[in-house]
Amino acid sequence: RARATQVASSAFATRAAAPRSRVSVAAAAFAGAACGLVAVTWPTVSAEASAASETAPPSTAAESKTNSATATEPWTKVTFRRTRPGRVAGSTETLVGVAMRCMLGRCDFETARVYAVGLYIATMDLEKLGPEHPLRRLEWSSQFDATADAVLAASGADRTIVMVFTRDINSTHVAKGFDKTLIPRMRKIYAGERQNPGKAALKTLTTALKDSATQMPKGTIVSMTWTAGNTLLVAVNGKTIADIDSPVLCEQMFDVYLGPTSLYRKNPMMRYNAGEGEGAQAHK
Repeated sequence: RARATQVASSAFATRAAAPRSRVSVAAAAFAGAACGLVAVTWPTVSAEASAASETAPPSTAAESKTNSATATEPWTKVTFRRTRPGRVAGSTETLVGVAMRCMLGRCDFETARVYAVGLYIATMDLEKLGPEHPLRRLEWSSQFDATADAVLAASGADRTIVMVFTRDINSTHVAKGFDKTLIPRMRKIYAGERQNPGKAALKTLTTALKDSATQMPKGTIVSMTWTAGNTLLVAVNGKTIADIDSPVLCEQMFDVYLGPTSLYRKNPMMRYNAGEGEGAQAHK
């Protein structure tokens, strides 16, 4: 669902050889308007490793379409349950895709991989779709844009983005990332008005994230549910920290992860896939 335009910086590759401090890397990351980023020290890598950005994930689509209880994002090895409890008591949500988020889109660097993403839709609504629907067949590889559009268009259905951080991160960095990404979108929507309802809703979200914990250690789970009633339900490690009544925040947050200009559509290594079969640990 942090969804806002995220732009990878190709210029960074030309500067990767120069020593950079942890603070300067963090500043460069947030200047790229990417949400949920963390400061890291960039490693020295070989040309072969750098070229891996255009390679296919370690698993094939055929291998990933299993009936196992879990699915593993192939690059970060973070594992998600195929189903998770839904917002309404007794309901469930079904996993329809996994992906990863990288600093500045540089997924070829392992240390740039910040968190894994699991995308869920209310099981009841998913089952209403025909058996040949891309979401039912997990056809992210062959019909990526159509599948992403289907998720965005699934109004009336609960949709959840689950982020599992693969490194320690400061909650303030996460909040600033969302601000960098979403504030420009809100101003555009509200014709340049600096103070607007969308920005106010975003402040509620970022304040809740910062108040939830100072540090978010590796393995922290942040979920954002776009409910059927157009509220954004935010939880950290299963504990609800915000319930924000804002259709525009819901729409823009999910557009970050699934919209036409999303890096998830552009970067081959970040694209959603059905995930590998069994994993070592399941995340809520």
